[in-house]
Amino acid sequence: MKKILFFLCCCLSICALVYMCYKVWLGISSEQYTFDLLIQILATIGWFTITYSIVTRSYSWAEKLCK
Repeated sequence: MKKILFFLCCCLSICALVYMCYKVWLGISSEQYTFDLLIQILATIGWFTITYSIVTRSYSWAEKLCK
């Protein structure tokens, strides 16, 4: 059960990352560089580091779910 929960957590965080990258891509392709776009880019970079830490099991709660 714990491994399924970890798998779902990984899938959810990756899906959120893909959606955030899509929104940033739309903002960049529209060529309207605003403060909101900058915040979205920074949030996407931050979410990428969180997702990477979850997938590589760097957090203690992620290690516990994989046991």
